[in-house]
Amino acid sequence: MPFMALAFSTDAVIDAGTIEHVFNFPVAIANCMKMVRAGGRFFMMTVANNHCGHGFYQFSPELFFRLFKDRNGFRLERLLLLSHPFPGLELSSKQRLYRIEDPDEMRSRVGLVTGSPVLLLLEAERHSVEEILATSPQQSDYATLWQPHLEKKGGLDKPSPHVVADRLRKLFHAIPERLMFGPVRKLAMLAAGLYQRHILCSLSNRKYYRRIK
Repeated sequence: MPFMALAFSTDAVIDAGTIEHVFNFPVAIANCMKMVRAGGRFFMMTVANNHCGHGFYQFSPELFFRLFKDRNGFRLERLLLLSHPFPGLELSSKQRLYRIEDPDEMRSRVGLVTGSPVLLLLEAERHSVEEILATSPQQSDYATLWQPHLEKKGGLDKPSPHVVADRLRKLFHAIPERLMFGPVRKLAMLAAGLYQRHILCSLSNRKYYRRIK
């Protein structure tokens, strides 16, 4: 029976496209991690953007940055994005690899809007045997908001990577509501959408994504 908690461990566990089809993802990923012995590695390929209908899930890199941590006995060695134009991964010769920045390190959500399918490629090493998922992973930006003591300890002193977006947002909110008549609001929303689609949440954003040749 797949994804049972097995009583043995091995040097490598490979999931090349199964886990997005399993409804109970936490149980499935925990059992995969448990099967890796200390010093072994877990390899995974799974779907991200533009794979709607392929399985139950499309995953965000944030999940795996938070999941493969010391508390679970793992170290995330690499997490890559593989962009592949239509008609599909196995038929396309124009595949591109990108390294992804950790949202926790960036102090912001690392978003992505793409016009072609994207896969996630992962390699993690199990350096110690800890109880898997003893605590549930939390999205990094919310975890920061829920821990205000970090500000006093200097944990929030990094500059925001969204300087332009932050300034535009402040400007937008500074305009009185009575002045935000139809055309002005539509223009502001259009500008915000174009900035997000083509700059902030794009593979051309070098703060978030670095091409690997």
